[in-house]
Amino acid sequence: MSGVAHNHARSLREIGAEVAGRLRARRPEIEGAVFARINDEMFGRVGDENAEYVAGLRRAVVAAVEFSFMGLEQRDGTAGSIPQEAVEQARLGARMGVSLDTVLRRYIAGQGLLGDFIMEEAVRSGFSGDEASLHHHLLGTQTPLLERLTASIIEAYTDEVGRAGGSSEQRRAELVRDLLAGKQLDVGERAELDYDFDTWHIGAVVVGGRAAEFIRGVKAALGCECLVVLHWERTKWVWFGRQRKPTTSDLKRLSAERPTGLSVAVGEPRKAIEGWRLTHQEAQAALLVALRKPPGVTRCSDVLLEAAVLQREPLATSLIETFLSPLDGFGYRGQTAHDTLRAYFEAKRNVSSTAHRLGVARNTVESRLREIEERLGRPLHICSAQLEVALRLEALGEDALGVESSKSIDTNWWDARKASVIQGSFEQSAQSPRSTLSTLSNHRSRTG
Repeated sequence: MSGVAHNHARSLREIGAEVAGRLRARRPEIEGAVFARINDEMFGRVGDENAEYVAGLRRAVVAAVEFSFMGLEQRDGTAGSIPQEAVEQARLGARMGVSLDTVLRRYIAGQGLLGDFIMEEAVRSGFSGDEASLHHHLLGTQTPLLERLTASIIEAYTDEVGRAGGSSEQRRAELVRDLLAGKQLDVGERAELDYDFDTWHIGAVVVGGRAAEFIRGVKAALGCECLVVLHWERTKWVWFGRQRKPTTSDLKRLSAERPTGLSVAVGEPRKAIEGWRLTHQEAQAALLVALRKPPGVTRCSDVLLEAAVLQREPLATSLIETFLSPLDGFGYRGQTAHDTLRAYFEAKRNVSSTAHRLGVARNTVESRLREIEERLGRPLHICSAQLEVALRLEALGEDALGVESSKSIDTNWWDARKASVIQGSFEQSAQSPRSTLSTLSNHRSRTG
């Protein structure tokens, strides 16, 4: 009997590892589903307006999913150390005023959905023993993980509340959040912030370890006052204010003063209290893009379309699937199509300039564009705006792959897009005769 029991236990361990392997192959799908579940309206969509909080939530989901997979493989409930990303997100939630109940319910809901995925793969495992024992075993690996995770989250959350409560920094942050939400502060409360809200403002969100150095440099270069709130451990909300409207040259000084490794998202120059709020909202929108790029200065007006789309992830996925995935059916020519379109838009849709940029003949570019139009089933002149934004999103996904993992990166829409690429063959036919759609007719009439 002991030998049979031993073999059965070993079989359960093996099947747990196999299920984990199957789940890892579905990682983008699972992470996306869990994120959608815990960001559902039943949780109040708390933090949706804050790019850093949403990105941190995504990062915590990725870490928690991996934590769950490791539990299946190790079986004893240890699964290594508690994900630091989850701990940091709990601290951020405490700083933002997200209730502990909401934080915990999100993890419990996410774990419940993960359990459904685990059972789905268990059914496919082909296990020949007692299915009830298998289900009990697999779900049993998750219970101690959830207990350890929630205990660490409670500890981090309460520690952050205790650490920040009553401090002058916490008080300033609360006043700023109240003012951003539209609350009117009295004279004494405004005096605590020591900032003139009736001037011109440039809002910024600064992420990195050398934020103080950057803020000092900009303040000296522009001769302005400054309101700074520590939003998170390595993130500051900043407003640079002065009486004279900032110029383009002034905005360029932000790049000149930026230390290496610092990410800065910047709003537009705005005036008075409503402008103070608006420039911060613009900086938050720019942060959605900045956190997907290598460190640098990201101005909202330069990335407004990408930021608007990224605020609703399904729209980003829709653009990619509609306008770029069909081009991947070209097989190895798919990248050529993407490169041609990028050059085409950089050349302001001028075919001759595009050919010059690519170092090819004009009729080669025309042929490629015809192929792209036929692949998309529509002329370029009616979908060029969507294509250009889709290409920018694609570039953000490519950039994100090389950015350090500690950054708040949300790349699931990009992972999903890569997973859905259709690998097909497409013969080299750049010079092949094809029907000329309306876009190329317009090219000829404009460029001769």
